[in-house]
Amino acid sequence: AGASTTCGVDAGQLWCWDGAASPISSGSYDEIAIGPGHRCAVEGSNGFCWGSNTNGQLGLNVAGGTYATPQPVSGGFDFDAIVVGDAHSCGTTPSGASLCWGDNSSGQLGDGTQIQRVTPILLSGGVSLGRLTAGPNHTCGLTTNGGVFCWGNNATGQLGNASTALSTTPVPAMSAVAYISVTAGDGFTCALSADGDPYCWGDGGSGQLGTGGSSTLPRPVLGL
Repeated sequence: AGASTTCGVDAGQLWCWDGAASPISSGSYDEIAIGPGHRCAVEGSNGFCWGSNTNGQLGLNVAGGTYATPQPVSGGFDFDAIVVGDAHSCGTTPSGASLCWGDNSSGQLGDGTQIQRVTPILLSGGVSLGRLTAGPNHTCGLTTNGGVFCWGNNATGQLGNASTALSTTPVPAMSAVAYISVTAGDGFTCALSADGDPYCWGDGGSGQLGTGGSSTLPRPVLGL
């Protein structure tokens, strides 16, 4: 589910709705990711995206236009999963590579630049990530040994590296804790430790961190 749209698969048929449900495409889709203006899904090992393509976030080797039905992501990559932000998308491959495409104005593609990409480009830094998560303009991933790396917009400390400067390459969230999952939100990030304890960092102005305030470093959620 996204901000105003929900999608699901029933008997091989992909449905999405923001009011009445309507069929989008036939196929064995899974790992559906929904952003404000675009969606992506994996069928088998093939990546598909549809919706707004203003910043090339559909990965079609072109920017612009809106696509009502799933379009194959260019480049011939196999995907395990795809996640989406406001106007960017990222995916992981069975070989452990991470790729991103679309809007890169805050470095959210992690390729060492702030250049928009209309096709998938490899993440810089050589970090192997097993699972990704995307906020509106930042992205994070989890390593096999429980480390969290984030990149992109960092105006509220959502990268967890004791800074508020954006990063165009993955930086480690500064914590000695080993994590088993991570989720990026709007200006903040939360992760679950191997011990079952939640930690959050970034914008806590509305209490979304559960830590008593904002933080540029991972902090344990209070009361749990």
